[in-house]
Amino acid sequence: MLYPLKFKKVFIEKIWGGKNLEKKLDIELPKDKNIGESWEVSAHPNGMGIALNGKLKGKTLKEIYSEYKDKLVGKKVFEKYPDKFPLLIKFLDVNDRLSIQVHPSDEVAMKKHNEFGKSESWYIVYASDDATLILGTKPGVTKKKFLEKVKNNDFSDLFEERSVKTGDFIK
Repeated sequence: MLYPLKFKKVFIEKIWGGKNLEKKLDIELPKDKNIGESWEVSAHPNGMGIALNGKLKGKTLKEIYSEYKDKLVGKKVFEKYPDKFPLLIKFLDVNDRLSIQVHPSDEVAMKKHNEFGKSESWYIVYASDDATLILGTKPGVTKKKFLEKVKNNDFSDLFEERSVKTGDFIK
């Protein structure tokens, strides 16, 4: 029978990272590094979670998923993702603007990167008064308009921006 698993955190250094995970969430961070991400649950090859407790201690999440399959994630999820654990759960410490990211569908991502696509949801644990998220392009922004504005280093009126505050959940 499975039990609540705890995993070793995987710390990802980022230029925009900092020390707020230590201050706000009491996570001990490596010294002298700007940590932008703490991967809490991961079966990603660039940051594999390793169980820290119980009889599965020392096993990777990939090994656990391979052994326990639908007992770990449920039948419906396992049927959709039988070969790779489908979640990456992480905390971010963002102290500067991030790059704009494009997240392809599962089909495109598998074809190009042998990875799942990336849908996201966010729970805002802490936010400064001026915190915002960009949630895609504004309606009516065509490829032509986008490329023209980028060429002119003008990013106004391109993106849907949303102010966020502590406690918000965005899907």
